[in-house]
Amino acid sequence: MSATATDRDKIKQIFRFLQELHQVKSPPVVDLALYEWKLSYDAVPRYASVQRGDLNSGFILKVARPSESQCPRPSVAIEKWLKADWEQFGVEPEFYARRKTTSVAGKEVTEAFEESQERVEAFEKWYEQRRAWETTEKQLHESLNVFLDLFELYGKFEREAERLQLFLADGILRIHKPGLVIQHPILLQRVELVFNPAVPEFIIKESSESPELYTPLLRFAGIDGKSIQQLREQIEKQALHPLDPDATGEFFKAFVHKFWPDGLYGDSLAQIQSDEVPCLYRAPLFFLGYRGQGYVEALESYIQKLPDLEQIPEALLRLVGNEAGAGGARVVPGGPPFDLLLTKGANPEQKRVIEELEMTDTVMVQGPPGTGKTHTIANLIGHLLANRQRILVTSHASKALRVVKDHVTPSLRNLCVSVLHGDDDSGKELEESVTGIITYLAKTSAAKLDGEVRQIASERSELVKESDRLRQSLREAALVDYRRVDFHGEKVLPAELGRRIANEREQHAWIPGPASESETCPVRDEDVKKLYRINAQLTDEDKALLAGPLPSLDQLPTPSGWWHEKRLRPVQERRRKDPGADEGVLGAELGRRGGARAPQAPPRRRGGQRGTRVAVVHGVRPGGRVRSGRLLA
Repeated sequence: MSATATDRDKIKQIFRFLQELHQVKSPPVVDLALYEWKLSYDAVPRYASVQRGDLNSGFILKVARPSESQCPRPSVAIEKWLKADWEQFGVEPEFYARRKTTSVAGKEVTEAFEESQERVEAFEKWYEQRRAWETTEKQLHESLNVFLDLFELYGKFEREAERLQLFLADGILRIHKPGLVIQHPILLQRVELVFNPAVPEFIIKESSESPELYTPLLRFAGIDGKSIQQLREQIEKQALHPLDPDATGEFFKAFVHKFWPDGLYGDSLAQIQSDEVPCLYRAPLFFLGYRGQGYVEALESYIQKLPDLEQIPEALLRLVGNEAGAGGARVVPGGPPFDLLLTKGANPEQKRVIEELEMTDTVMVQGPPGTGKTHTIANLIGHLLANRQRILVTSHASKALRVVKDHVTPSLRNLCVSVLHGDDDSGKELEESVTGIITYLAKTSAAKLDGEVRQIASERSELVKESDRLRQSLREAALVDYRRVDFHGEKVLPAELGRRIANEREQHAWIPGPASESETCPVRDEDVKKLYRINAQLTDEDKALLAGPLPSLDQLPTPSGWWHEKRLRPVQERRRKDPGADEGVLGAELGRRGGARAPQAPPRRRGGQRGTRVAVVHGVRPGGRVRSGRLLA
């Protein structure tokens, strides 16, 4: 994006503000006494278990755990005369001046230690041997103390690796004035502490970063930014190192004489004769500092490079209110959707992050732990790699990068080349990544990979189409509940009809069911219309009668039973009462009532299934006249 001079000036002001804010919240440490852990390089014991490295050794210091030796054992003649703990290091051996013993005659006598010249000579001989052992053991214990200190420091690093940083430093600047105390090295080298449990031993070696000037200290001492920049360039040009005895010493001497006319320089503190003037002396040491010490320097570096940058990142320009020229979007909002090539599952919010990144160059995602930020990063890595892009993932701690790598799909992990600052495993991970890539490429070819890509792309295209079809079907099924239907000329929601059916269940319970939609109605349209006309002629009395409870179907008489009850029984009763009645008259009466044959059950359909029955339930008033009817299906 294009940036005006005003934009660059605003960005510079923001960086200056961040510098000042950091110094207020985290003021620079200017006194070595404030660090919780320090180790003088010259004070490290010179013992077999301690090795000092050189420029080509690849390490600065190696400290192995020394093996303790046993104190020389005294002769039998004096062992019983020695007081307890004579075998302990640092304990001066003592003997009893007198002790009770048993004589040859079996009597108990008191004997003095000096009474036996042989005993005195044996003690002196053993004492000399013990002194030689203690001299050697003193160096061993000093080495053991260094090993134990590093062991404790390593445990602290394991717990707070994101906050702490180990430094090798030299060039102690000392200024004592009323209200101002400065005593701190100016040349720092970041180092790494590595533990090798197989030996066991600790290794202190340089990090990949070059030595740096402790600029917060120099600003605190009143040195201007231009001079600090010149000093930084000189350190970089001459490749100065805290342990360099010659070139670094000349740099320190010129430094103190340049900024303080009365300043003093010494190769050690003993050479400094006065505490009243600023001085700088050599005393290389290790100390435990903080990772944030380079924050201000990084911002200063950005400020220096800002005027010469041709392109300013879009995020910075938007930060100062420049929204024009944001033409870096790869996808037009509202245009055709792009293809999300994800390697892991994703919810709509996680997909939105990737979609936003396709439409703009910068996306910031915030959220508490456990909300899927790392999962989204791993998905984003797969998506960008599928689009032939390169990705740089940064973090202030190597642990976070390992977590991201573990979330990346296994088939892509070898493509994740790790360069982890301050982490001994970074070299191994880099080697494993490169080896995995080479091994994979050796087993395949470009033509084979292109074929696999085309095949997978085709399979994926079919899966996407099937997924879209199923989604559309699900969407339509979901919309059925919200699509209005016609009911008596009104547009009604299916849910409303369902509630109506539920509310009127008792009223319509006489309708048997279920009935298949494929079955045709067994009643002709004329009969249905006729039935509705009859229902329209019902009186209020008829409706009240019909509203009463209906008998169940199994309680209704069969056609033959009904014929026998309504037609045949009256004729039989008349014959019983009047045995002499004329048979012709009785036959005519039976014929008038419907003949001698009982009605038959409806015919069965094909397949042995009885058709849907249509029955008319009559309301019968006194005298037997039919008053109403109802259709049952």
